Amino acid sequence: MPKVTVKCANPNCKGKGFVEVYPYRLKTTKNFFCCSECQSEFNSKPKKPQIAVKCDLEGCENVMYMTETEFKSSKTHFCCKAHHDEYKKKQVMLVCDYCHEEYPVPLNRSKRNQKHNFCCKKHHDLFMQKRVKTHCAYCGDEIEMIQSKYERAEKHYCCPEHQYLDKKTNRYEIFDDYAELIITSKTHGEVRIKIDKEDVEKCQKLTWIANYNKRLKSWYIQNITFINGVAKTTYIHRYIMDCPVDKEIDHQNHRFDDCRRQNLKIVTREENVENRGVTCRSTTGILNVYPYGNKYQVGVTKNGVRHNVLGIDTIDEAKEIAKGLRNELMTNNVLDRLEEDSQGA
Repeated sequence: MPKVTVKCANPNCKGKGFVEVYPYRLKTTKNFFCCSECQSEFNSKPKKPQIAVKCDLEGCENVMYMTETEFKSSKTHFCCKAHHDEYKKKQVMLVCDYCHEEYPVPLNRSKRNQKHNFCCKKHHDLFMQKRVKTHCAYCGDEIEMIQSKYERAEKHYCCPEHQYLDKKTNRYEIFDDYAELIITSKTHGEVRIKIDKEDVEKCQKLTWIANYNKRLKSWYIQNITFINGVAKTTYIHRYIMDCPVDKEIDHQNHRFDDCRRQNLKIVTREENVENRGVTCRSTTGILNVYPYGNKYQVGVTKNGVRHNVLGIDTIDEAKEIAKGLRNELMTNNVLDRLEEDSQGA
């Protein structure tokens, strides 16, 4: 059986540096030594934690053990010199983007999706130092950037805030009783939000975007402002009402595209929950009504206490019981009370 050449495990080897062993020993032995002196010197030193590394030659399943320093010292690792020489033969030629000369690269490195290739680090640094002068697409100020960054985008901006502002546009239309904020974007198209005419001047100070809430199936209108590189989000309904941090805004008619002051109310968290609508998780499609076997049940929670009514025969009866229980326990269930007043009239 032919032998293979393996590197001596002693990093401070003063002998031949290599030892010939049979291939089957590579699977059973971690370290090989060219002489007894290297072995005794290696065993006398305190052991460092070693890493199991597989040979980089395709098809070879031999595993080597080396320290973290030895592992980081080279990008490729081989169990023997023959595998190292065979690996070097499998190379392709690439062209340096700086000097435009060909240089050899191992086959596995050539398959990486790299936009630029360089024969050495010096040429890489020189290429990156090439700076291109251009203008900000939003404010027009002159800016400089490296060539690779310039080639990645069609438009360039001096800061993230200008990039954000350039992509969003707002328009305002004034009607007899109200005004509309019109938000246009490539993602959502055109979204219209009702506001009071008195709030148009205030809202024009900020640029607004439309964010769709899948759970509520409605829009949230928000502004993103960059302060020292940190993004701060402001919602239009809180901005119009100057809402304190510890309070919330309740949309009284459940229309989130209606941000007129008559539809907005500053409330606590508990009051805001009282005026909530039916969620997409409801199995009956009616607020506070749930299946109960072949019948229905009503469950309303107030101040952490659950109030239940069980064994209701029809869903219409359960709906009326739920509405009456909400009117008895809650004070901010606006839609229930408006419906009750209209029926009484």
